[in-house]
Amino acid sequence: MSTLDLSLLSERMERAEEVAKTVARWQQSGSKLHDVSRLLSTVAEGLTPAIPDMPSARV
Repeated sequence: MSTLDLSLLSERMERAEEVAKTVARWQQSGSKLHDVSRLLSTVAEGLTPAIPDMPSARV
């Protein structure tokens, strides 16, 4: 079993906190986030995932 260096653990915790703050700010501004994590395995296999009920993206 490998172990996680304390400085690396601290860095990852800081990154997780920043991501959480960014998500909160994004949602407070009225923007929507779409969790596509469950589709990643399909994408990794080279297949095109179906994304029902998703509005057109604004770029």
